Amino acid sequence: MNAYIERVIEQVKKRDAHEPEFIQTVEEVFSSIEKRSRTASRI
Repeated sequence: MNAYIERVIEQVKKRDAHEPEFIQTVEEVFSSIEKRSRTASRI
């Protein structure tokens, strides 16, 4: 995963440790964005 995305996810985990569903959502959204950006760069 992109280093910037990893940093953001780590910050979210620290800030919102009491919100596991939110953390999961953040991880899924960033993962989806990263996949789409890789796909778009191939076109």
